[in-house]
Amino acid sequence: MLSHDIILIKLKGKKAKEYVLNYMARQMRITFKEIPKEEIVLQEKGKKEIARHIFEQSLEQDFCSEIEFEVTNEEKLLKEKEAKKKAIEEAEKKATENAAKKAAEEAERKAAEEAAKKAAEEAERKTAENATKKERKTQQIKGKKKDVLIVINALKPRKISTRYVADALGIKYSEAKKELEELVTMGFAEREKLSRKNLKFYISKKGERKASKFKVDVSKIIKGEKQLEEYKKELEKAEKTNPEEASETKTVITEKPELEIAKKEEPETTEKPEPEIAKKEEPEATEKPEPEITKKEEPEATEKPEPEMAKKEEPEATEKTELEIAEKEEAERRQTEETKQILKLFYKTQSHNKVLREIFKQERFDVEYVRNKLLFEEKDILPEIIKKLNNEAISYDKLSETEGKYNVDPTWRVFALNRLGIERRFNVSPSQEVIQKLLAKGLIYKNAEGMYEIMK
Repeated sequence: MLSHDIILIKLKGKKAKEYVLNYMARQMRITFKEIPKEEIVLQEKGKKEIARHIFEQSLEQDFCSEIEFEVTNEEKLLKEKEAKKKAIEEAEKKATENAAKKAAEEAERKAAEEAAKKAAEEAERKTAENATKKERKTQQIKGKKKDVLIVINALKPRKISTRYVADALGIKYSEAKKELEELVTMGFAEREKLSRKNLKFYISKKGERKASKFKVDVSKIIKGEKQLEEYKKELEKAEKTNPEEASETKTVITEKPELEIAKKEEPETTEKPEPEIAKKEEPEATEKPEPEITKKEEPEATEKPEPEMAKKEEPEATEKTELEIAEKEEAERRQTEETKQILKLFYKTQSHNKVLREIFKQERFDVEYVRNKLLFEEKDILPEIIKKLNNEAISYDKLSETEGKYNVDPTWRVFALNRLGIERRFNVSPSQEVIQKLLAKGLIYKNAEGMYEIMK
């Protein structure tokens, strides 16, 4: 063995490790609490005294099998270190290359996914555009279909049969049926099956918006005399209940039909004002002498009473309408957002009204029982209605043993029964408590005659 050689002493067994470690720590007066399980490698350069001592002791104390000696030199150790270093560097290089490759692949994959997503979105957008174009084409209303829509809109809120439409427009029954069915499919009209053979049609909200765009003379479209007369009567009713809508509808009628109506109504208008004038002039007759009244009335009995009435009635009527409008506006201000949302439910469709009727008929209701009494399309809107009514017009019955039971608010029940035409209670036998609650919620108001009116 050369002087510049290095000897490596590898301690493998427990006995060898214990002896060597205690021998080394003896001068420091310490001992190892625990002997490590891993292999211990000692390195000695120079005289090799420790290696010789350990070798001799291993023979004496019989742990020669637990110890191993290896002779090496610095060059060899350096080469081994360099080889290890190169191996580590190579492994690190490969790891970075693999990581970069994976990152590039991931980036490519994401880019491909983004491109595919954009392409799909573009395709969907084009498909949607084409669909809307097709829908616009299919939603176009021309010819007889347009006339049918105008007629059912003019006669709203009446529900009319196929035969009525055919007679009104002077077309075949089959043609009227086809046009009405197509309007229902397009969403411009709705139908209600009263019995197996009795099918009625009425305008939808969408249909009303569409029909309002057509500036057409309705009286020219309606060919049937009976239907035209009914239309005029509907117009007169609308004029009394809703003057704004009536004025819009009235502008569509031409001068000739007005003249015809005037001719038919002449005997009625000349006869009806006379008793009313007499009533109003009775108190005046007590103050003025009778001969003077007769002299003035004899030549102008049929012509001048009407303007005199107008003069007396105009200020009274305007005052009454102003008071009524003020009462209505005050009621609207008292309405909460929840109240407004619930009120809208009563003015949507016949299906909504049927669901509301089933809910408000009793003081309590079971959701499953109500659902069983509804048609398929009505079942779909039941959850939406319950959601809007909950915590305001209805409340969940927590004390009930079975699920899905609700209590109906008494105030809202009175309003609903009156609004749906089931019961007329608060003008006949009113409960002051209920009336006060209805007024507080803004559900009713007083009209010019002092009667309570439902908010619309």
